[in-house]
Amino acid sequence: MEQTTNGTRKKLDKVASVFLSLKGANGELIPVIFRPFHEFDGSWFWWGANFCSADDYKKVYQFTVDYLKNTKGVHNVLYAFSPDNSYTTADNYLSRYPGDKYVDVLGMDNYGDFDNQGQTGATKANAKLIMIGSLAASKVKIAALTETGYQVTATKSPVTDWFSNYLYGAISNTQGYDSTISISYVMFWNNVKDGYFVPNGSVSNATDFKTFATKPKSALLNTLPKMYELPK
Repeated sequence: MEQTTNGTRKKLDKVASVFLSLKGANGELIPVIFRPFHEFDGSWFWWGANFCSADDYKKVYQFTVDYLKNTKGVHNVLYAFSPDNSYTTADNYLSRYPGDKYVDVLGMDNYGDFDNQGQTGATKANAKLIMIGSLAASKVKIAALTETGYQVTATKSPVTDWFSNYLYGAISNTQGYDSTISISYVMFWNNVKDGYFVPNGSVSNATDFKTFATKPKSALLNTLPKMYELPK
């Protein structure tokens, strides 16, 4: 056990070094969101449901936060709690929750509901995000769709209006969706050589993404206000 703990500390030392090196032009630390041990309700990672008890999961999450904050002095990080999309109730969602002291962002990764499931899938995703948003409001946390996307490849064509209809509808209060949702951000997964999640200007669903980007509740980096200045 001690050897395992020492190995964990060494890895976290490297993580801390990266966080503490993230500085702006004036030497100020840049705030980041850290999403450790994500998608824990699945079993494709060693911390997944079949390999790690709820108690063990909570302990390793708590250890990670405590070590980075109290031992390494890392204070420019928000910590995200981020299962996959299996949870539909607050009680189940919180079954491995490490505690309010250790979490800043309540999120959910969700590919399955958006994987060419049309309106049915978008409605399921919407209900789950409403649940997360309600929990976040009660705990004074940030709510987010922490990872999602629909990958287009040579053999997998784009879904018509995937961004502007299904995704946007699931994260907003457009007609046909519940109006109580409050999601602060969405993170798409990265593009690779053999497939993409976010289109560029030369592919068939680029117009769909542009439509999504210009909708009232969408904001891209180049449209955000200065977040560290009070409005005049």
